[in-house]
Amino acid sequence: MIGRLFCSRLGCSLLTLNFTLVFSPISRDLMARAILPMVGACVVLTIDPIASLDPETLEDPEAVAACKKLVNKQYVGFVRERVGFYRPWDPYNSCAVEFLLQGKPQGYPSRFIEPRMSIPILPAADEPHPSSRSPLEPSTPLPWRGCYVSPFWAVQVRSPTLFTEDPVDCILDRAELLKHLTWLRDDFADQQASLNAAEEAKDGRVGSPDLITSVEELQGVKLPIPPGSSLDIVSDSQGNPPASGTPIPAATDSVGNGIASMDEIFDFLSSSPSTQPTITANFSHDLSTVKELNDPADYCREVAAIARIQEEAKPRLAKARALAIKEAAKLNAEYDERTLDMLVARLPPRGPFGRVSGLASKVKKRAAKLVRPVLRLLRPARVLA
Repeated sequence: MIGRLFCSRLGCSLLTLNFTLVFSPISRDLMARAILPMVGACVVLTIDPIASLDPETLEDPEAVAACKKLVNKQYVGFVRERVGFYRPWDPYNSCAVEFLLQGKPQGYPSRFIEPRMSIPILPAADEPHPSSRSPLEPSTPLPWRGCYVSPFWAVQVRSPTLFTEDPVDCILDRAELLKHLTWLRDDFADQQASLNAAEEAKDGRVGSPDLITSVEELQGVKLPIPPGSSLDIVSDSQGNPPASGTPIPAATDSVGNGIASMDEIFDFLSSSPSTQPTITANFSHDLSTVKELNDPADYCREVAAIARIQEEAKPRLAKARALAIKEAAKLNAEYDERTLDMLVARLPPRGPFGRVSGLASKVKKRAAKLVRPVLRLLRPARVLA
């Protein structure tokens, strides 16, 4: 009897839950329209610098004006996964994006990243891929030939919670996405194995001049680069080095150092998201708006520029807050004085025998000590404490 009652109640609960999910406005939106961006889709993202500022920095007019002057490029990538649960009722949701790279995969010895640690995507290049992996097959081939993704060229970014009725042309199905995630895990494992091997080699070379003492130091060390390596070259969207005299974009990282080398860029890509600005970007599934692929290293420089703007705003915000506190203290003192005057004015001007009473002045002095704590509770909310 109890089991039958439990099953009956469970069935009603599931039916109610199913009814709620199907007929709620949010669920109808989810079924009728695609989430922007979709997991596994090839997307175009552009940083929104003003939306990327923290709430406090948004109060600084100079920081907002500086963000408006930034030039933000379009970048193409694949949405690897959601970051946390997708919440359609929140204004923003986050995801991890792997940048789309073109050309021959490069290795970065200082990060123990080999050219084979990448995944080709159709249409493939004419020459075989270093990993010998079969290319991923999206629903529609990419408009660019010889592209690939790397798990080490990935960022976490948030975007406005939006839905779109536009078709998602280029997306990986579940089988391709699973294959991609499996290779991604293998590449991370291989890199970690190289890190562990370097640690073991370090233990056997005590006193060596290039001794590495910790994994943290290993992440920042610059190993000898083979001649002709492009590790420290800032390339354009076609993979070519910049022409002589071409200026490097003026951007700095969170500590004020210039971001120019690939080592510094990988420092940024491998750092914890909690140490970076919360970057907000606008997404699109329409690849036709992109004529050529931009260098994702420029994305890192754009983020560094936003971090620099926020860092430069801190002294101005601190000064503005100190000034506001000083002004609030002045307003509070005036408010207290007026309130005390009002209370004293209600006292009788003369004593019981017709003589002028000195009680008013005494009460005012005494009230200044006793009544002020009460007045603080009665002050207008707009006045800062």
